[in-house]
Amino acid sequence: LQPRPINLSELSKLSDLYDTDWAILTGADRADPMKKNIDQGARTILTAVAKGLPGSRSNPMISVTDASSTKYIYFLVHLVHVIHSDLSTIKEVLEELYDMFDGIDSFCTERWGMWDMGSWCEDKNISFEPVVASYDRQRESFSELYTVFRSGRFKAPPVAVKGSKQEDILVE
Repeated sequence: LQPRPINLSELSKLSDLYDTDWAILTGADRADPMKKNIDQGARTILTAVAKGLPGSRSNPMISVTDASSTKYIYFLVHLVHVIHSDLSTIKEVLEELYDMFDGIDSFCTERWGMWDMGSWCEDKNISFEPVVASYDRQRESFSELYTVFRSGRFKAPPVAVKGSKQEDILVE
């Protein structure tokens, strides 16, 4: 069972509720596409998150006028296990999201195994952000993620992708 992404109509309701427009941010953690057992070990997981700044539609200068109020809110709009880790399926999922949200603002992934995504993203006017995982970068990223989760600014429904030990990979 693969989860259904939130749709544009549902996101529009959240826009009205939070008085914000959204940036659609996508990312993938790709497993080795040559591995034989796709049910064990690392998996390719692709996510899409809507990022918005509450109050920014009615006050577009909010981040300039009150820097302390630039507390972005994030909604998980899609999380999927790309079963065979192949680039064609990753691109298909991104195409579906691109069509569903009238575009994607960025795609972030480790450079390994995703070298050819840069030109594909450029063709679609998607900002491509390849990263090399280092201890400092991971510490900084996970610290920020922890802060966002702890402050209640990350919203997500239960997901249908199982973790290694629990029913919901996001909770795990």
